[in-house]
Amino acid sequence: MQRIFRDYAAGQSPYKIAAALNAEGIPSPSGRTWCDSTIRGDAKKDSGILRNVAYVGIVRYGQNQWYRDENGKRVSRPADREHLIECDVPELQIIPDALWNRVHTRLEETRKRYARDGAQLNDTHRPKYLLAGLLTCGCCVGPFSMVDRRYGCFNRKSRGATMCENNRKIGRPELEAEVLSVLRAPLDDPELATAFAQEAQRTFSDYAVQAGGERASLERKLKDTETAIARLVGLLEDGGSTALVERLKEREVERDRMIATLEALPQQDQAVSLPSPAELVAAYRKQLGRLGELLSAGADGTRIEANQLLKGIIRQVVLTPDGSGGLALDIQLA
Repeated sequence: MQRIFRDYAAGQSPYKIAAALNAEGIPSPSGRTWCDSTIRGDAKKDSGILRNVAYVGIVRYGQNQWYRDENGKRVSRPADREHLIECDVPELQIIPDALWNRVHTRLEETRKRYARDGAQLNDTHRPKYLLAGLLTCGCCVGPFSMVDRRYGCFNRKSRGATMCENNRKIGRPELEAEVLSVLRAPLDDPELATAFAQEAQRTFSDYAVQAGGERASLERKLKDTETAIARLVGLLEDGGSTALVERLKEREVERDRMIATLEALPQQDQAVSLPSPAELVAAYRKQLGRLGELLSAGADGTRIEANQLLKGIIRQVVLTPDGSGGLALDIQLA
């Protein structure tokens, strides 16, 4: 642990520290490989090796609050800071105070620089880029994300070269242009348009067959959820906690989502009318047209809508080294 603190205080990034430990075959506390997030942790949750006060001889109690959910299972949530109890245990200290202070000075400077203090939670989770959440590494099946202002393998970035051999990167504008070019191709080639329509019809037909089984499964889950809601209401009537109220709200959202899904599924005795090839191509053209309008606008709100629209067209884009220094794209439609 002292090595990790010294390396970070000396200016190394959590990624480089994790990559070096993995390259040397040193196991993490869990016995698996190291990840940069294991070292860095989360400032809000006060987690991670660099934030663990036990290394400076402080034992913290009550960091998590435990309660039982509607099924009687014990679950935990982070406790409020005013409920924490800390005790000094000097004999446990393995990190000198001076080193701890240097590390935490750097952590705080980094947090202020990158964490966007004061940002709302929903803002931080909004997609920043058109292809956010759609890119997958073809070597390790991990996500592709922005690495030094270009797209690269997240596992290689966070865990090092021993975790993934895919060191290829690609610029965001270049990748977006290539993906959109592939999506527009069926509209310019009659044979591709016909093949697209046939595949879409086959998908619709498969969906009609699967819908019956999905309806039965959803109806069973809905019944279980309604039972859980009734249990939660009973617990609240007996004087439940705030955590139970939040759990009830979550269950009610689940119930409403399942009801909406069931209403959208065709009835078992309802014939499914498949759209014609021309109608499918027209619908696809309309979606791409709307996508072009959103991209032309360029505002944050339209970027978010464009990302959601694209997720309705594409399931994932797999990027694999092509043997010539670039990346081959496998675009899989939703």
